[in-house]
Amino acid sequence: MCMVCTIAEEIVTDMEIMGEGLFCRNVFVTQRQIFKYRNHPKSTKGANLPLSEYSLIEKALKNPACIYEDTVQNRLVYVYTYPYHEKYFVKVVVEPNYKMKGLILNIAKSWGVVEGTKMGGRQYRRIK
Repeated sequence: MCMVCTIAEEIVTDMEIMGEGLFCRNVFVTQRQIFKYRNHPKSTKGANLPLSEYSLIEKALKNPACIYEDTVQNRLVYVYTYPYHEKYFVKVVVEPNYKMKGLILNIAKSWGVVEGTKMGGRQYRRIK
């Protein structure tokens, strides 16, 4: 497991407004998730981030262009975005207070490439 950065202040504030506590301030990327997304089925659709560009995950977490709350999920999930190519963004999904092997952590659960227009609509509430 690798700590990438601290969670964005906008998320801390948003969670406080919702009455949710944040157990820790670090965001982690696990080896398990890295291995999962190396050969993910989405890669045939072009929605997967190439392994050579995984540094963009860290850039998205440290300096996101926008942060959204995913309002469709049954748990609290935030989405960080970072410019990719032209009208595309790297999208990193972070689940705060994720329980894993007796620990409570903020985990980068998934990432990929998404068209910028897909981040609008009812599913995402922009917080930054």
